[in-house]
Parts: sequence; structure tokens; C-alpha cells
Amino acid sequence: MFYDKSLQDYGLVTQPSTGVAKAPHELIIVPGHGSFRATVGLPLPLDFWDDRYWVLQSFQSGEPLCYIEHIRAGLELVDDDSLLVFSGGRTRPESGRKWSEAATLDEIAMTYDGYPVGQVVREEYARDSFQNVEFSLKLFRQRYRCSPRRIKVVGWKFKQERFGLHAETLGVALGDFEYKGVNNPTNLDEAVEGEARALAEFRTNPRGDAGVLLAKRINRDPCGDGNPWAKM
Repeated sequence: MFYDKSLQDYGLVTQPSTGVAKAPHELIIVPGHGSFRATVGLPLPLDFWDDRYWVLQSFQSGEPLCYIEHIRAGLELVDDDSLLVFSGGRTRPESGRKWSEAATLDEIAMTYDGYPVGQVVREEYARDSFQNVEFSLKLFRQRYRCSPRRIKVVGWKFKQERFGLHAETLGVALGDFEYKGVNNPTNLDEAVEGEARALAEFRTNPRGDAGVLLAKRINRDPCGDGNPWAKM
């Protein structure tokens, strides 16, 4: 089991306290990469993977089908001893307050048979990959007053090294963390070039709370949600 050096700062203990639900041993995180447009309603359109329903940057054309594979991979990992967190904030003005990245993923997940009711939650404030992991951990601790024994992150294959760095920064032991790379975008060369820059920025600033990385977070908060996890 890993121990985060900042755990005591959260006022938490290593075992569930009286009155707190029994904690699962495993935390599964599926980070978001995009969100529906504010015009999308419920029930979802049958072709919800179509680009026209999503707020996408130019390099993300055709990617929603890949995000759906991330969702399915996350759902397949869930068992009786796990919590699945869809993580991602309200990052685009065209989505408004209606659709966070987490809400988008979760609503899609709920269209599939076998959706594990009671074992899925939304973390709707993360605005980059580090916060996907950090905030999902804080959500777990808030619910159960302890840390998970294992963490699995599901996402792009080319981002494995980055998430490994995030886990290390957060004090997660190597044997307690697993990254499941599901697929890659079609424009992989461009993605790898961008990833090299992002990884270098996180190596310089592991928590992403200054410089270019902080500027990106600020830009990805059009609704002014801020960071409600800051004091946890």
C-alpha cells in the first residue's frame, strides 16, 4: 500500500472510520479528453460518438470513438472491490456548466449493460493529467477516509510515462500503480511531439502549479470553478 506524504495534512487516517462506507481496495481512473456541447441533451443521441456533438480541437477530429474505448476499458476493470472515477472538469466554454469531461464519460458509460451502479463517481474539477490523479485520490479519501491499495489509470498508450511520473510525484509506490494504455490517436507523430513537451514541463514542475502548466489550467476553467480540493 502506498503512503502519500501529505496524507496527514488532509486530516485523514489509513483505515475507514466508524460510519464511513467500507473502502474498496482499488481506484480506477479514466481521465477525460473532451466534452459534449451544451446543446446535447438526455437521453443521448444514438450516435453520440459523432464529432458534431463534441467540443474538439482540430487535432482531436475523430477521437471520440477512442474515448469510448477508454470508457469500456475502465468498466471492464471494475469488480466488487473497486471504485471507478471518471475525471475531468468543465474545460470548454462551448460545453457550459452542463457538460464536464467527467459527466460526458459517465453518461456514455451508463448507456452500456452492466454499468456498475454505486461503484462509479465523477470528479469534475481536474483540468490536466496531474489533477486527474490527484483529485481522484482526494475524492477517494473523502469518501472512505483512507487511501486505495492499488491505482489503475486508463487512457492513451503514449501518455504512460507521464502518468507514471504523476504517480511518483504523489507518493504512489511503483508496485501499487498500473497504467492501462488502450489506444493511440491516428495523428500519433504529432501527439508524441506534444507529449514530449508536456512531459518536460511536468519534470520541471511536477505538480503543474506554475508557469506554462498553471496557465493551461487557468485557460481550462471557463466557468470559474477553481479548485475546491485545494484545502484537502
